[in-house]
Amino acid sequence: MMLALGGCQQWSEQNLKTAVPRADTYPYSTQQKMETAHHWDVLAKDMAERIAQSLPDHQVAIYVEPPATPTTFSTAFHSLLQSQMVKQGLHVTLEPGLGAVHTRYTAQLIQHKDLDGARPVPGTYTVLATGLAVMRNAVKNSWENSYLALPLVGLGADYGAGRTVSNEGMEVLITTEVVYGSNLLMSESNMYYINAGGKDHYVAGDSAWQGKTIQVVGQ
Repeated sequence: MMLALGGCQQWSEQNLKTAVPRADTYPYSTQQKMETAHHWDVLAKDMAERIAQSLPDHQVAIYVEPPATPTTFSTAFHSLLQSQMVKQGLHVTLEPGLGAVHTRYTAQLIQHKDLDGARPVPGTYTVLATGLAVMRNAVKNSWENSYLALPLVGLGADYGAGRTVSNEGMEVLITTEVVYGSNLLMSESNMYYINAGGKDHYVAGDSAWQGKTIQVVGQ
């Protein structure tokens, strides 16, 4: 029966026609959520290590360009990145002198509308269902030995709470580049979810910068 069903599905996919491609999901994947200044330091450490690997010589002077539009994130990340570079043994200069390698970074806020909710981690419902089934049996048996159900219910709650993070449709794209003259030595982009209430960390107060927020609809 399974072979027959599989053959029917393959035949239908090959012979059916559609005016537009059908929507499909991606393979299961994860994306980190950036919530605290500690996460900025973690990113700065990772970038400092990658920058060190991209340099032909660790003794070359490297200058971290200040943000064109200061925000809470860009100002803090500037200091964190310099500190992490020094820890990597790099020669950080405070002046953009001749021959210095330049490091620059940008943070682009992306706000989604109508974003489908993420599916739970595989196995979450199974663990929860097991606990609820045991609890149901405890009720049928007049709660005799009902305490045995509590660990399973607690395990299900911990499993789901520990592996899921709220997704509010707000992301930030952080790009770090290392430039020497007209040569791009490194370009690294990282995407993170952020809390909707924390978007002010990446946006300046003036209306000109507010216009750089990207609205992505229909996702």
